[in-house]
Amino acid sequence: MRRIILLTSFFILLVSCNTDKDLSQDFITIGTFNIQWLGDGIDDQKTRTDNEIAEIANIIASTDVDILALQEIENQEALNKITKHLPNYKSYVSNLYNKQNVAVIYKNNIEITNINEYEPLMMDGRSRPGLAFTAKINNFEFDAMVVHLKSTSRYDSTAELKELSREMRKTQAEIISHWADSMMGKCGKMELAILGDFNDFPTRKNNATLTPIIENPNLHFMTENERSCSNPLWLAIDHIVLSSTTKKRFREGSVFIYNFYSSLTDRETKQISDHCPISLQLSIN
Repeated sequence: MRRIILLTSFFILLVSCNTDKDLSQDFITIGTFNIQWLGDGIDDQKTRTDNEIAEIANIIASTDVDILALQEIENQEALNKITKHLPNYKSYVSNLYNKQNVAVIYKNNIEITNINEYEPLMMDGRSRPGLAFTAKINNFEFDAMVVHLKSTSRYDSTAELKELSREMRKTQAEIISHWADSMMGKCGKMELAILGDFNDFPTRKNNATLTPIIENPNLHFMTENERSCSNPLWLAIDHIVLSSTTKKRFREGSVFIYNFYSSLTDRETKQISDHCPISLQLSIN
C-alpha cells in the first residue's frame, strides 16, 4: 500500500512538472513599463545610482516578460545601463523625441522585424512617436506598437491647456484606431497588440479621451480594471490593447502588475518609477 501511495505521489509530481514546462512553451508574456526619466547619466532629470539601475533590471527580470514595451527612455545609452544586467534581452530605442522616447526589449528567442517609429502620433512634434514592429516566436507572429500618449500634467496650468492636452490625446487615440484598422484591413494583419502609457483609463466618464479605441469593435483593453500601484485609489493608465483575433489567445487570469511598492521603501520606489510593469500572457499555439 505504501508503495502504491509513493508511486501515485511521484506520478502526480511528474505530471505537475510537465504541465509547468508545457505552459512555458505554450504562452508568451508581453508587457509595458514606464521607467520614469531613465537617463544616460548626463544631466539626467532623475539621477540614479548603479545599484538603483540594477534594481530596475532585477524587477524586469522578475517579471520574466518576453517582450516589454518601455517609455521615458532617453536614448540607447540609457537603456544599455539596464540591459547590461539582462543578457537574455535585446533592445531598440526610438530617438525622435528629446529625453522621453519609447523603446522595446525582448528575449533572444523572439524575432523582431519591421521596427520603425510611427510618426503620426507625434502630432507635429508636440508628443512622442509610436514604435511599431513585427514579433515572431515559433509559428506565432503578431504586429505591435509601443505608445506614450500626451499627458495632462501640472504643467497644464490653465483650463485651456488641460483641454488642449485632452484633445491631443483623443486625436492620438483616433490615430491608433485608424492604424489598427489599416493593419487589419489593407495589410490583413489580424494579430495586433498596442502597449504603453495611455495617460488615461478607458472607463473614464467625464472628459474621456480613449473613446476612439474603446468604440473600435476590433480592439479591446485587457487591463481596464487594473489599479495604479503608486496609488490604489487611481485606475491604471498603463495598458495592453489586443485585436479581436489576438484576444482569443489571452490566458485568463494572466494580467499581472509587478507591485514593487509593496516591498520597497518610499525612497526606493521613487528612484525606480511612478509606474509598475504590467503584463499578460498569450497562447502561441
